[in-house]
Amino acid sequence: MRKAKGNSCFETSNGISHQETGQPKQVEAETAVVAQGSEGWSAPDGQQISLTWTADENGFQAQGSHIPTAPPIPPEIQRALEWNAAHPEQDNEGQGGPPARPAPRGARPPVPSPQGGSPPVPPTQPQQGSKDDVTIVHQEQDISPDGTFSSSWETSDGSTFSETGGMKTVGENATQTRQGSVSWTAPDGTKINLSWTADENGVVFAGDHLPTPPPTQAIPEAIQRSLEWIAKNPSPDANSQ
Repeated sequence: MRKAKGNSCFETSNGISHQETGQPKQVEAETAVVAQGSEGWSAPDGQQISLTWTADENGFQAQGSHIPTAPPIPPEIQRALEWNAAHPEQDNEGQGGPPARPAPRGARPPVPSPQGGSPPVPPTQPQQGSKDDVTIVHQEQDISPDGTFSSSWETSDGSTFSETGGMKTVGENATQTRQGSVSWTAPDGTKINLSWTADENGVVFAGDHLPTPPPTQAIPEAIQRSLEWIAKNPSPDANSQ
């Protein structure tokens, strides 16, 4: 039987581009649909943004240098995780623990816990299902001659993807707008929701899991007065002396 394949691509006059291909894939006894695609557009500051993605039996994965990344795991937590992985038989006994960092010279030795040693970090909840048996259970796609489109799919592990778009007139130019969202379950069981909007102002991502900058702090009053004095009393030019 001949396998059905599909592709979709377009490019607008302002440099926005879209490309997507898809084909069925046999995964054990099931037939899944895999898709690969890319987007390109220019941000308001002139930076070229490129986004690529892959959707298959393992879920949805997006890549792009503009996407924020998670901060590194603290060394103490990383050592605890490695110790738990090497000692699974002690996870439920509450005894033992990862090797402690050597104490500085002259420091008071730590007081052991009643069970004898630091309790191990509890293991994370295993994710239901297996990557090997994830299939696409629902998929829709529509492209209209006027430039509007919609695309959505859902996999058996609960991952979802949805995106719509259309043309918009800004001044004398026509630009494309896109709105979409994707959701999946993290290995620790947390439900992740990511949404985005792309238009003439660029692309904006939103999600509770995305890192945010630390809150700004007010300039101390003494430093603020000094800055104001320096602004009102600039130093004389060395050449005029």
